[in-house]
Amino acid sequence: MKKLFLLLLLLSAPPAAAAPDELCSLLAARVDRAGPAGTPVFLRSFDAIGLRDATLGPALLTVSFVYDQALATIALVACGDVAHARRTGDALLRAVEHDRHYRDGRVRNAYRAGPVDELVPAVNGWWDSDRQRWFEDAYQAGTATGNQIWAALALLTLDEASGDHRYGAAAASAMRFVATRLQMQDGPGGFAGGFVGFEPDPTEYRWRSTEHNLDAVAAFAWLARREPAVAQWRAGEASARSFVDAAWIAGEGRFATGTGADGVTFERKSSALDVQVWPLLAVAKPPEAWRAALRWIDQHHAIDRRGYDFNDDRDGVWPEGTAQAALAFRATGDAARSRALLAALDEARTPNGFYLSALPNDPASDRITTGFSSDDGAGVQVVYTKRGHLGATCWVLLARLGWNPFTGRKA
Repeated sequence: MKKLFLLLLLLSAPPAAAAPDELCSLLAARVDRAGPAGTPVFLRSFDAIGLRDATLGPALLTVSFVYDQALATIALVACGDVAHARRTGDALLRAVEHDRHYRDGRVRNAYRAGPVDELVPAVNGWWDSDRQRWFEDAYQAGTATGNQIWAALALLTLDEASGDHRYGAAAASAMRFVATRLQMQDGPGGFAGGFVGFEPDPTEYRWRSTEHNLDAVAAFAWLARREPAVAQWRAGEASARSFVDAAWIAGEGRFATGTGADGVTFERKSSALDVQVWPLLAVAKPPEAWRAALRWIDQHHAIDRRGYDFNDDRDGVWPEGTAQAALAFRATGDAARSRALLAALDEARTPNGFYLSALPNDPASDRITTGFSSDDGAGVQVVYTKRGHLGATCWVLLARLGWNPFTGRKA
């Protein structure tokens, strides 16, 4: 009886903090389980509870969001595991080069997790046995600017790590789509949010996101370093940087999250954690004044010493964003603060080694809010739920390794 009690105690105890090499191994194992050796794979974004997780819902049960897939590719390169990175990167490569409808280098926001057996990757969807029909999600089938650019960042990272320039060519194709279809000339300039809905006529987002434009600064600058004679890359970087500069609210020491639906008027009521810390990572030689954003997140997003919330309602810790903040502190010379934040995230680690996407303050809750609603017209509140998340795990790994995903270098 005593041995059984000790066994149950060990099984219920929180796992020890993961060393970077352990997280690298866990991520590589996910790739191996996702499909037969050597095949391109899309990794599941969320861990399910059992085979049929009703709480996850059919739209998320088999989904691989491009953002999470890109982070996994970059994290594997940061681990020095180019072989596994090529398997996730090859799935992104196919997504850029082959689509069931488009021929312009765009990627969908999400694909079906698992092996990519066909030349054209499958958009995520599910069979509804009650209605006897196949469904897809309007957002997942669309193309958000940020996801498009993260695919390019992952492919650029893999190009440099592998020496296989097919990845760089695909990244350039993805960014040409951003430059030609999404660049705006009015107001603060920059790039619009992308498209939502199904082919052939998805709805265009008119709003502009500071986060998306930070992604654009990094990706266009990377391409400009590779191909300095291509004027489109420097023009794209300048346009995105102009938007980011306009989003800086000097009197408050923080960034606006973006514009409203008109694409011109900045929305100043909300605050998002990633928008405050990414400028210190995505922009080369960021202005010294931008470091004030680190004070802002301490004042408006911090939850004791446990980490940071996504927004300023402080209803729980957002592990992914807390890891982003840890990397930003490291990049700005505060290694001790970075280590403390990563240590605090131990409570977000699941028994299988991955990290939760949310740590609500309320033990009875399974989610934290963001203050944003869905972009598909349904107006559904965007939340992070308390479950293992590929993206959160990859950001923790990148922060532990000190790897900046916007540059493909150590922070």
